[in-house]
Amino acid sequence: MPVVEVTPHFLTEEDVQRAGRALLGDVDFYEAEPLMTPVYSKTELQEIINRWSAYDGEGIGFGLDDYNAARNRYIQEYTLLMETAPEENPHSLCTWTFKKGSDYILSPDEMATADTSEDCDEIQTRAKVNGIPYIFQAATRNSTDYKLNQLYLDIYDGPSPYNSDLRIFHAQLCRTPAPTEADLQMLREEDVSSTS
Repeated sequence: MPVVEVTPHFLTEEDVQRAGRALLGDVDFYEAEPLMTPVYSKTELQEIINRWSAYDGEGIGFGLDDYNAARNRYIQEYTLLMETAPEENPHSLCTWTFKKGSDYILSPDEMATADTSEDCDEIQTRAKVNGIPYIFQAATRNSTDYKLNQLYLDIYDGPSPYNSDLRIFHAQLCRTPAPTEADLQMLREEDVSSTS
């Protein structure tokens, strides 16, 4: 006799919203724009340019000249985008509604003729917590070819030179304050007691 009976359950929009709030808290979640046509405000572009300008590749783990050349190309591109970027926040609050996965990749014009028959149903949203940008994604598929339930959370603020943003944000999350003299003294005492 079966001991356990499992009823298949596919992610609902409510499940996804609940998971997003459990992971990131009570913050504003915004719809993710299509990957190929991201939208930024002037303030967001300036933040990104300032962040990249502060790093010269030292400690990022790449060849310095290669990184600096790529960073400078990105900064030039984003500086040009500032000319037409809106002053106000251009992002829409997340509706927590499943769309076809292609909606998060293709432009609206491309979507008009796209074949989405093999797409999963997805919700992609972006949020910031303590200045760190995140992308939260959910995908589900209940079809004869395969079944899928997937939740994904990562640090993401758009493309960056050599994916350096990930290293920069990881450093911010892992950084601790400078040790105080009391902290140093405690370590010295522990070191002395462990050798005796």
